[in-house]
Amino acid sequence: MNFKEQTRKDLENILMAEEISDVVVLGTGDNAIEGRAVLNMSGQSEAEWGGGSSMTATAVLPKSVFTEEPKIHDFLFVEGGRTYRIDSIVNESSVAWTVQLVSDLKAR
Repeated sequence: MNFKEQTRKDLENILMAEEISDVVVLGTGDNAIEGRAVLNMSGQSEAEWGGGSSMTATAVLPKSVFTEEPKIHDFLFVEGGRTYRIDSIVNESSVAWTVQLVSDLKAR
């Protein structure tokens, strides 16, 4: 097994651990894709476009499930009711996309 295959297998094992990963849906309608992702809440940031405080996070989306590059402004729905928009693509590796998220609803 080479490094890339081992990395892919390690990510699959991490995603199976419910304590570490969340069920998410990327996109809406016919283009929506459901899978597991690792989210890291980053706290709050001022959202000038919303006039309030919004939660930010990063998400690791495995390419084995999310095969196409995520698009800026796509929705990411997290099981349990949180909704985010993709703000930017932070990193791309051979096995995953890492995206910066901002919450759709803002606290005032």
